[in-house]
Amino acid sequence: MGIADSFEVTVYCDLAGGVDPKPATEPFDRALAALAVPPAATAYVWDDHSADVVGAHEAGLQSVWVPPDRPHESHLTDPDPEPTHRLESLTDLPTVL
Repeated sequence: MGIADSFEVTVYCDLAGGVDPKPATEPFDRALAALAVPPAATAYVWDDHSADVVGAHEAGLQSVWVPPDRPHESHLTDPDPEPTHRLESLTDLPTVL
């Protein structure tokens, strides 16, 4: 996508390296520590409710959920927890930042 230089921090989940996958809070905690920002001032954006929204909320972050447009998958109509923001497309992201 050519956007790698747009990110200051990248965290990879690695069970062998001791970083449990989302929704564990460690990936979020590592990114926040590297950026030196508080969770409440941070929004996590992605497409998987059970890993991304749940993990972000557990870590104290706001969540921006962009459900994937995959016809073979069903989407939660009443997700719990409710994401802070729900977008139809990443192109809508500037509206919530």
